[in-house]
Amino acid sequence: MARFALGIDIGGTNTKVALVSQSGEVEGIETFLTGRSDPAELVRKIEDAAERIRKDNSIGGAGIAVAGFLNPARDRLSYNPNLEWLVGFPLRDTIANSLRTDAALEVDSNASCLGEYRFGAGRGAGMVRSAHFLQRRELLLPPHTGHGKPIRRLVQRQQARVELA
Repeated sequence: MARFALGIDIGGTNTKVALVSQSGEVEGIETFLTGRSDPAELVRKIEDAAERIRKDNSIGGAGIAVAGFLNPARDRLSYNPNLEWLVGFPLRDTIANSLRTDAALEVDSNASCLGEYRFGAGRGAGMVRSAHFLQRRELLLPPHTGHGKPIRRLVQRQQARVELA
């Protein structure tokens, strides 16, 4: 049986839950209204959608993308004006426990960059962790990285170098 991952995109209006193969193919997807006030209800909806699309497939983990700023432990939102009711809620761990799998929480802009790096235009660009993928294969971290210093990361085909901005 092939192993799959769950991709979860929590937006201010809609949330999407996708079943994704190791090769990056989306095998199933569900979209539903995010809601406006109840984190436990959102987690229940995510769990229900995941159960419907996973069928008998083995899940190796879940990636959760959300707009806004994350706390230094990267387990909850620290700021998002459109999802204020989720700020401070232990989102990563609650979803991981609900789905009975490991989970990672990431800012949506970083998650899209990592997707491009793994499956899209950034394949072969070298080791990367960043917020924005530009056509010149240049990647920039957001100004607030949690380390107190802005960092600029440039990526070439075989290597990455980090420069303090």
